[in-house]
Amino acid sequence: MVYAGLGYQAKWNIQGKAVLIKQQSVTEAYIRKAKKADKEFNPGITPGPVETALRVFGPVKGLAAGPSGEVSPHFEEFVKKLAEKAGERRWQIMGARSQREATATYVQSFRRQISILLSRTMAQLMFDRLNLVVYGDRATEVERQKNKRSFAQWEEEDYYNRRMDHK
Repeated sequence: MVYAGLGYQAKWNIQGKAVLIKQQSVTEAYIRKAKKADKEFNPGITPGPVETALRVFGPVKGLAAGPSGEVSPHFEEFVKKLAEKAGERRWQIMGARSQREATATYVQSFRRQISILLSRTMAQLMFDRLNLVVYGDRATEVERQKNKRSFAQWEEEDYYNRRMDHK
């Protein structure tokens, strides 16, 4: 997944345009890196084995997210596919009336979780930058370590809460 952050500006000031541009650039970036690896390790062979192997799989789907919580079309497609699989496998367990109802519930849940994660990440990034400007590099590192511990604790609590919800 690629994060189209603050330094990546949308063209024409259209919301979501930056993630769309980033999504489209992912395949090109992978091909560029494959060509570079072929040039370094397999000189004289065009196209090289790395590029050939990459092209066998078709275009790379760029999962991009922006600072306002927007996601690329490929990201949205990925979320829907995950939700379809989850709905297909778990609709009866979760008490849904149909796979379609379960899928809709999962899409909503996944979107909410991703939005929360993106918002938390953006807030943390802004907080880190503010700390860096105000207090310097050492204070930022201390704060980052403290936040890692609290996030790990939150993940652990969230995991056990989910386990208890499904019993």
